[in-house]
Parts: sequence; C-alpha cells; structure tokens
Amino acid sequence: MSNFFKVKEHGSTVHTEIMAGVTTFMAMAYILMVNAGMFSALGTVSYGAIYIATAISAVIGTVLIGLLSNLPLAQASGMGLNAFFVYTVCFTFGLSYANALVLVLVDGIVFVLLTVTGLRKMIFDAIPAAVKTAISAGIGLFIAFIGLQNAGIVVDDGATLVNLSSFNVFSGTATWATIFPMLVTIIAVFAIGAMSKKKVKGAVLWGMLGGAVLYYVIGHCQLFLKQSHSIGVGGLGIGECILGMGRRESLVAPRHRLWHRRYLHLLRPCRYLNKE
Repeated sequence: MSNFFKVKEHGSTVHTEIMAGVTTFMAMAYILMVNAGMFSALGTVSYGAIYIATAISAVIGTVLIGLLSNLPLAQASGMGLNAFFVYTVCFTFGLSYANALVLVLVDGIVFVLLTVTGLRKMIFDAIPAAVKTAISAGIGLFIAFIGLQNAGIVVDDGATLVNLSSFNVFSGTATWATIFPMLVTIIAVFAIGAMSKKKVKGAVLWGMLGGAVLYYVIGHCQLFLKQSHSIGVGGLGIGECILGMGRRESLVAPRHRLWHRRYLHLLRPCRYLNKE
C-alpha cells in the first residue's frame, strides 16, 4: 500500500494515514444522520433510503479520489447545499422533491460545462480572498450550529428564534438528565481544543471517542439507577451506581472491595447527579 500510494514520497507513513482516515471518518460520520434527517422531513423519501444513499455516494467518491488522483481527501454530501435544497427550494419555494432534483441535474450539467470550458477556474480566481475565507468559515459555523442543536445546547426561541438551553436545575425546567449530554459535548469540545493546542496527534479523534465513552458510561449509570429505583432501592447517585456495578464484579473478584474502600470518598459527591 505504501508503494501504491507513494506514502513515503509524500512525507507520511501508513500509520499516520490510517489515523488520519479514522479521524476524518469520525468527523464526517454525522453527515449520515443529519442528511437523512433533513430529507426525511420532506415526507417523500425515507430516512433509511437517504442514509444508505449518503453512505454509498461517500464511499464511491472517496475511493475514486484516492485511486484516480492519489489525494488524501474524503468526499460526502454537502450540508449547506442539501439544507438549501430541503428548506429553501422545497419548503420555501414549494417545489416538489422530483422537481428540485431536476434543478440539481441542470446545475450539474452547467457545472460540467463551466469546468470543461475553463470558465469555472476564471470565476473562482475572480472571487476575492476574503470571500473565499468567509465561505469556509461560514460552512464551519453552519456545521457547528447543527452540532450544537443536536446536542441540545442551541434551542428554538419564539422571540429571538435562537437561544441557549437552560442549565438551571434549581429554579428552571432543566434536569440533570437533560444537562449532562450538553456538558459532555462542551467537555469534549474543550478537550479537543486543548489537545490541538498541545499538538496531540489525533486530537479530534480522541476527543470524540472520549466524549462518547463518557456519555455511555453515564447513560449506563442512569439505567442502573432506574433499575435500582424499580426494585425499591432509592437515593442512589452516580457514585453509588459505579460502586454498585463494582460490587457485582466483586462477587467474582474480591480484590475490587479494596478499591471501593479506597475511592468511596471520591464517589460520594456524585450522589446529587440523580436528584432532578
């Protein structure tokens, strides 16, 4: 593989390329759910059909870029254009899904003609550098906005259209169950920023994996708490949840009991997490 793609000649290694590929996949995987969710809102196509179509088109495009041009690039559906397709062309202009696809076909033909004739390069070179930078930043902010919405941090507001979700568990409507996913998201974002600042390799990948592990660990604890309440064991917190799961293991591994006694004082402050 190194000889085929000339990895060493480009100053890289197979391990670096694999890590970069996994990181890119993790950073782009959200497109599968977001794209399918947008198109399924039309009511014409199903979530599953768009999900599969998005995955297949991304695989074909990425493989062709690697094999034909030997470039480490990934290709997938453009969220900005797809959002324009769904919310502006279909919902605002009132065009049907089929009619909008005809416009996409015409757009593709025009784009090919512009590329073949060289007009595309002339138009691209005529765009000011500041506008090019602003386009990239705008797309990034749009993607971040979608992510903050999916995390529940950015919510709809009748007066200002956009607002931040409430973190007030004392006098507001927020609960620890709704706040914790948002906290995990914020922690993961700051962790990625900190690791990027320290030039940690795979910072984005480790941040996403760490956030996912933390989220599912907390989710498992919440499930354990619900099961505990259902059998009449009330008042358990996250710390007791972890301790309780450890007790199950201690039946086959008595050495864990020493761990419980040593670290119990660290788990007690977590008791309040299940009090909504």
